[in-house]
Amino acid sequence: MSRPALTQPQFHGTDLAVLEDVAATMATAQNYANAAASLAAANDVAGLAHAVRQAANCVLAAADLLQELRPVERPRSGERRR
Repeated sequence: MSRPALTQPQFHGTDLAVLEDVAATMATAQNYANAAASLAAANDVAGLAHAVRQAANCVLAAADLLQELRPVERPRSGERRR
């Protein structure tokens, strides 16, 4: 008899797809941050402002995606489900 395959715990939905999206979003944020550093060194204020805003947008998007990874809240001891 063979053992069942080990899997990562699931909260709700498929975690792998969300983690891949977070990784891609953060990689994009890193690209914008690198561009911002280069633009700052080149004294390009308009380009710098754009790159910083886009990096911030990427970080916020990744933070929003993390909501998908939170476990479903269970009622505490003595509480009823609503």
